[in-house]
Amino acid sequence: MKWTSEEHKTYVGLMMRDLRGSWGNNYTMRINECIESLEALCKDNTIAPSVKKDFMADIGTCIDERDGEDQDGRIFRDCATMYNYNSDEGYTDRVKKALSENCEYWEED
Repeated sequence: MKWTSEEHKTYVGLMMRDLRGSWGNNYTMRINECIESLEALCKDNTIAPSVKKDFMADIGTCIDERDGEDQDGRIFRDCATMYNYNSDEGYTDRVKKALSENCEYWEED
C-alpha cells in the first residue's frame, strides 16, 4: 500500500532530525531515503505547487549535504523546511517501522 502524503512528511521530518543528531553510519543511505520520500511528495497531485517548491528545496538541501564535504547534519536544522515535522495522521505503524529500521537513534514516542 502506498504511503500517504502525511506519512511521507512525517518520515522525512523525523529522519532529518535523526540525521542532524547522527551522521556516522549509513548517512548517505538515510539521506537517500529522505530524497525518495520528498520526490514522492513532489509527484503528489493533491499538494499545491507552492508547497512542492519547499519539497524541491529540501531535495536540494539533501543532495548538497550528501555530496558535500561537511557532512554533519546541521544543514537540516538550519535550512530544511521539513526538519522535525511530525503529525498524528502521519505517525502510523508503518512509518514507525521504517524509522526504527532506518534511523540511527530511534526511540518510539
